[in-house]
Amino acid sequence: MAHLGGVYYQTVSAIAKSQELMVSFPLSHRPFSRLELNESERRRFHLQATELLGDALREYEEFALIRHRQVDRRRWKPVKNHENIAVYRESRSYAVSRSLSVEDEKTFARAAAMAPISSSTRRRVSRSSSSSGGSGSGSISTIHELPAHQATELELLTGWGPTATEVREHKKRNKSRSASVSGNLEQLPTLLGVGNIVGSLDDVMYGVAAPDCASMALKNAYAHEDVLDGDILCAIEGPSQRSPFRFLGIKWLVKSTTTGAVKNKLTSPRDLVYLEATGVITRGDGVRIGYQIMHSVKLLGFDVFLKSNVAPNGKVSESVALQSCANSLLYCGKTVQCSQDKKLTWQLQCNQSIDRQGTNVKPTRCSICNKSFGRFLRHSIECKLCSTVMCSKCCVERTLKSVDASAEKEEEDIRDTFDSFGDLIDIHDDLDDVVETLDTKDMEAVKRASQPAQVMSDDGDSRLETFLAVVEKFEIELDDPVETAEEFQDLEELDLSEKGLTELPGDLVLALPPNLKTLALEKNGLVQLPENFGSDAASSAAWGQLTELYLRDNELEKLPAAIGELSKLESLYLEDNKLTSDGIPNEIAQLSSTLAGLCLHRNLLTTFPVSLCQLIQLEELYLDDNALEFLPEEFGMLTNLKELDILGNKLTTLPDSFKNLHKLEILHAERNQLVKLPKHLGELQSLRKVYLQNNCLTKLHSSLGRCMKLEVINIEDNSLAKVAKRIGDLPKLKHLLLANNNITELPFNPIEKNPNLRRLTLKGNQLAPEILELEKQVAMAKVTEEEENED
Repeated sequence: MAHLGGVYYQTVSAIAKSQELMVSFPLSHRPFSRLELNESERRRFHLQATELLGDALREYEEFALIRHRQVDRRRWKPVKNHENIAVYRESRSYAVSRSLSVEDEKTFARAAAMAPISSSTRRRVSRSSSSSGGSGSGSISTIHELPAHQATELELLTGWGPTATEVREHKKRNKSRSASVSGNLEQLPTLLGVGNIVGSLDDVMYGVAAPDCASMALKNAYAHEDVLDGDILCAIEGPSQRSPFRFLGIKWLVKSTTTGAVKNKLTSPRDLVYLEATGVITRGDGVRIGYQIMHSVKLLGFDVFLKSNVAPNGKVSESVALQSCANSLLYCGKTVQCSQDKKLTWQLQCNQSIDRQGTNVKPTRCSICNKSFGRFLRHSIECKLCSTVMCSKCCVERTLKSVDASAEKEEEDIRDTFDSFGDLIDIHDDLDDVVETLDTKDMEAVKRASQPAQVMSDDGDSRLETFLAVVEKFEIELDDPVETAEEFQDLEELDLSEKGLTELPGDLVLALPPNLKTLALEKNGLVQLPENFGSDAASSAAWGQLTELYLRDNELEKLPAAIGELSKLESLYLEDNKLTSDGIPNEIAQLSSTLAGLCLHRNLLTTFPVSLCQLIQLEELYLDDNALEFLPEEFGMLTNLKELDILGNKLTTLPDSFKNLHKLEILHAERNQLVKLPKHLGELQSLRKVYLQNNCLTKLHSSLGRCMKLEVINIEDNSLAKVAKRIGDLPKLKHLLLANNNITELPFNPIEKNPNLRRLTLKGNQLAPEILELEKQVAMAKVTEEEENED
């Protein structure tokens, strides 16, 4: 018997203790011996499963073919939904009617079979079938399916069907039987699960099938948090190469009702013994249908506490029982993930026996987004399946579970005889979509592989010795030890932050590792950088390999002209310094082909250096809390900008060339002195979010209404007198914040014009009370939507 170890069952034990149980699950031994069924018992269970499957298929075909997969809202009432799956319960009125109709049909059929059928009756039936174009047998079948209370007076008089006395007695008993049926339905609700699952039928069935104890334990660990223990008591039929999902057998399960947020003694765990059947069948039209049948059974040696079609075992409120049953149906949505995790686990186990002999060259860029690795923003991570190296932003972590083989029972005669289910599935095609961005939490932070050894000159050895002296002097912590020439060449990240440096040590400038990508010099108190990054070709080349340079929170007043020699620099962080406009050299424009991110928060800039306008590859530019009074017309050259932060400056207007920033998505311009916006702002078709609060704007220009991707407009605390009518035509607008202005009228109804609106602020304006009431309506609609999502 296989059990799961680790956190899952530790949690289970905690639950058991909180309920003051005499035992803790999972049990250390089998509570029941293996069942030995004779041939007749096997045939009986096989027939029972076949009948249950037939009933299920008839209901499925009625829903899919006759009702065209449309849920009858009068009959089915929603109980719970998750993602694309909804669970409904049958209304009591329909349940009572259905039960009565079934009993009526049986009673009427028995009476009709006993009643004599005259020759005239047969002729009448035959004429009826002829006029309808059907066969005689078909017509007779149709007539006989009429319930007794629907029999016509003519049929009673002709002697066909039950007598009038039988019909009256039936009606007399109907009321009491209806009450009895209704009482039974209080404990036997019928549930219907409807929805879509992304994945193939084989994926779903691989997640459903559990033909042995190991797969049963894995399935419960992935999808059934309320299952404490389980076992396979008897396997009647198992999977084969032709039918890999087939299983028929008797199982035992222990189920808790204290999962999730419920942590009390509402109910105790219950165990059940049930017949389970899984598999896939193919209809005559070629449609494949997967099935799983679970039906409680009574066996000698297994005492029955109570009987029920579903699992409200005991005195528990109907709502709790319904939620428990609904959760079982919602499990269908987890089957594909369970299937994928089982395949990935199997692949990882296979990979452990493979000796990977790949290249020893250490990747320097993410294989997904092609961006270089850095110490602070992008860490290199290796996929456990394919050994592809990626950055942390492109990595998808997946926690995989495994079966604790040491928990297997010693008795060999009670072990399951079926082969590992994963061996029946070809997983390679299924993994192509995920292995490139997959990682598990128990993986090593970085699996480092050395680059091919390079021969270093005596000068190179001298640089290594100099570097090691610097490391020792400043107590620099390295991720990996650097003792050899090869390790010195492999070093890509170096952190010299908070070392009390006022200037860079000359030894470090000359002995920088040759392949360094990231250098951090934050929070030091640096007042200047060296005029030359290296006095020889080797040191200059080393500085030229940098892609990320962190200089935030220092005392820098200017940058050296040599900054332009860092020809591969992609990100430059200079916030919280004392840089002035004159302190930005023209040579920085030499980084125009590589620099994508520039941060100049909280410096002393009063004008925007024109040399920065030549950095045409910039995607992110941060200029918060400087003293900028204007932006030059050349600013429009930054056509690749996606995010611009210019908040907390002294800007009164934006240049007309601003319209050239066609890729701009986010604009932060709050806390300035803006009095107007460019007329052609509507040409920024990529714009999604605009923050203009705390300015001096008197008009929200109508051209902004042409930015069809706009989701957020924040223009609070300005001097707006009116809002352009075109703003109401923005189809994706979610936040419209207009509080604390001088608006006297609103030319559109935001609720009617913007169906996606989730936040509206209008207070602090001179609007009519009915207009101000719209703000509350939007807030209430948001709360209602959140409650619906929670339900």
